[in-house]
Amino acid sequence: MLMWKGFEEALGRYGLVCCEVWTGLGHGDTCALTIAADLRTAGIPVVRTQAELAEADALPPWLGDEELHRSHRSALVRKDPAFYGPRFPGVPDDLPYVWPVRSEAAVAAELRRAESARLRAERAAQRRLEEAARLRRRRSRAAKKAWATRRRNAALRASPPPEVGG
Repeated sequence: MLMWKGFEEALGRYGLVCCEVWTGLGHGDTCALTIAADLRTAGIPVVRTQAELAEADALPPWLGDEELHRSHRSALVRKDPAFYGPRFPGVPDDLPYVWPVRSEAAVAAELRRAESARLRAERAAQRRLEEAARLRRRRSRAAKKAWATRRRNAALRASPPPEVGG
């Protein structure tokens, strides 16, 4: 993920800590060796502890950002309220994700969605105006027809009756 770019060792440490917690709960591990192998391939033969990474200023700057962490806790509560609710008391389940870094593609997609929404709203407003005008014209045609019918009827009443036999 983009938010970990340049902090691959810290991401590896995070993954290894997750594995430690998982195995500490009695589950089997299928990830730690893969994480270590991937880090070696990336040129990181030994993964330092979080304290060592902090001392070396090798942790991402967003680590500890309460707004970011709260938004991610909210997502966990949303996904499994029974499990995460007690672990994160007071965290609502409806916060949007906060991301410290967004790619240019993500920003561009967000702008496209906003522009599309704006255009849809404009088109909907235009359709409402056109429908209102159509309804006015429709009433107007009906009124014209009624007026023509009344005029014709009035003319028929005003004309003398036709002569019969003669």
